[in-house]
Amino acid sequence: MFPHKAKQPTTRREALRRIGNGFGMMAFAGMIGDSVARAGGISGPDGQMVSYQLDHPAKVKRVIFLFMNGGCSAIDSFDPKPALEKFDGQPMPGGGIKTERRTGELMKSPYKFKKYGQCGMDLSELWPNLGEVADDICWVRSVYTEIPNHEPACLMMNTGANQAGRPAIGSWLTYGLGTENKSLPGFVVLCPTAPTTVGSPLWSNGFLPAINQGTYISSRIQTRPGAEEEPPAPEADAKEEKDKDGKVKKKPVKVEAAFDPKKLVSHVNNPKFELTEQKRELTLLENLEKINAETIGKDSQVEAVMKSMEIAYRMQTEAPEVFDVRKESQATLDMYGEGTTARGCLQAVRLVEKGVRMVQ
Repeated sequence: MFPHKAKQPTTRREALRRIGNGFGMMAFAGMIGDSVARAGGISGPDGQMVSYQLDHPAKVKRVIFLFMNGGCSAIDSFDPKPALEKFDGQPMPGGGIKTERRTGELMKSPYKFKKYGQCGMDLSELWPNLGEVADDICWVRSVYTEIPNHEPACLMMNTGANQAGRPAIGSWLTYGLGTENKSLPGFVVLCPTAPTTVGSPLWSNGFLPAINQGTYISSRIQTRPGAEEEPPAPEADAKEEKDKDGKVKKKPVKVEAAFDPKKLVSHVNNPKFELTEQKRELTLLENLEKINAETIGKDSQVEAVMKSMEIAYRMQTEAPEVFDVRKESQATLDMYGEGTTARGCLQAVRLVEKGVRMVQ
């Protein structure tokens, strides 16, 4: 728009700063050059976020992280405590612990455990199907924290620190490996209800480039405007069909007739503007940003916003397809089951198949 726009003149203060720091700044730039390049969020010729040179080969390609805020306790799932069986119903050793609420007696897990597979992994009766593939899973029971409160513990699990401000797991992953699909975010967060207890700090980019932050998407099923519903619960007096062996027959999972994948991502479509008009506006913003970068220098935050807008533009055609679980076979829908959690797991698989680096 302004082909003859003159660059801003060098001020006397700027000239003195450059002269005084000339050789020192050259040495400093050489020392931190790689860090500055990373902070700027390097991108390829087509604007796609690329990976950086790592110190060792990356074995991880994609990650699906099932983070259950307020989920099942470890002692009721994969980590039995034999001592609780012995001291069940007895007071805490050493006297009661003063807390906000009354401290009761020790209580064992109400679920029975059983060893599965050649590895001999202990699983409670809550996970009979998972036990069938126990030898195919890497079980880690050595990770623990001494943080007793929910919010700091959530931060520790997702960022490695008990205070907000550190990059999340997905941010580090996309920072190191980049993304494989320029039309979708590299780090997607699926949450069936309102954001979890802590909220966005659990998928924040922290001090990493803004392009590495997680993209929050509500995965709750919406059947009509302003309503959020779970699949209807079975009636108490409904008769269950059983097969010849006496097992309850599972009914085929049905995708709601009102399910619209375009509604999962808020504002991904703007009916008031055609794609061609949006592209012209995006091109104009890119040209203005280039002029701005030539005059006052590049800004990583501005570049991240521009990249986000480019991804949002491309997502208008890519996102509805990747979230449309209606294209899955009936066998696949039945395998995942009903409910927003099952639907989120299926959508997570579809996202990583499309090149998304991490889904939480």
